[in-house]
Amino acid sequence: MRKIIQICESSMACDSLGDMFNISALCDDGTLWHLYSLKDGWHKYPDIPQDGDKKSPEILSKPIGFLNLKSRTRNILIGASIFYVGDLVKMTVVDVIKLPLSGKKTLMDVESALAEHGLNLGMK
Repeated sequence: MRKIIQICESSMACDSLGDMFNISALCDDGTLWHLYSLKDGWHKYPDIPQDGDKKSPEILSKPIGFLNLKSRTRNILIGASIFYVGDLVKMTVVDVIKLPLSGKKTLMDVESALAEHGLNLGMK
């Protein structure tokens, strides 16, 4: 059974959503989890890539349609002129939440789709 060994809480204020909270927990097995709301439950952060796990640049040049995104999320990104995976991974959590018509579900969809390919938001 996994045990939390460290926990951190911070508040995020978003104009379109009102106040959100963000709790991150580090577990004894080295995994990191986050909680945006009690209703949505805990979600695992992607593992930190090791030196041998470098992603080839070709995935970054693929269109966002390559990712397993919900139609609504894909349309929100296209409406914001985000057409390629490389453009998406450069965005931060706050950038995604501030997109027009975006919210927690959009953020969770983006993070999940990127994690399937070992990617995450905020990559350079």
